[in-house]
Amino acid sequence: MRSHSRNSFIISALAALIGVGLFVYTYMMIRGTVTEAAYLRGDLAAALNEQTAVYGAEKTLTGSTAELATIDSYFVTSDGSVAFISYLESLGRKAGADLSIQNINVVAGAPADFKDTLSVQLTITGTWDAVVQTLALLEQVPYHLNVASLDMSRQDTTVGKKTVIRWQAAAIVEVLKVR
Repeated sequence: MRSHSRNSFIISALAALIGVGLFVYTYMMIRGTVTEAAYLRGDLAAALNEQTAVYGAEKTLTGSTAELATIDSYFVTSDGSVAFISYLESLGRKAGADLSIQNINVVAGAPADFKDTLSVQLTITGTWDAVVQTLALLEQVPYHLNVASLDMSRQDTTVGKKTVIRWQAAAIVEVLKVR
């Protein structure tokens, strides 16, 4: 009987060792799978966050086309200098004054910059109201316009026995121009 119990003990010990081995093997497999699942879950969350950010940026850009067009209108385009000068001259006509361009100069910006400065020296001649109204229209232009200097003077001329009063404004205006 001893040998039968000894054989049973050996078989039981072997079965226990096989059971422990299967348990350890299964534990290691599950642990590896859980670790891999955690990495995949993290990658998936990062990809989802990136996709959400891209979608949000795309939605913002799509929704702000009007705002981008408004921002673009603050600059004279690279080939829009002539149109800008014509626009300035039309402001004088609109106000009943004579606006003439004396000098145009392009001041280069920094090499890495996207813009230059267009410096325009102009003269506005007319009645007080016409000159002031032209200056007011200059303030309203849809460009980022800087008045670098402004000088107003009264010019009296005598025609026969009558004195004609005219006003003249000499100004230098600067506007940003895209290269």
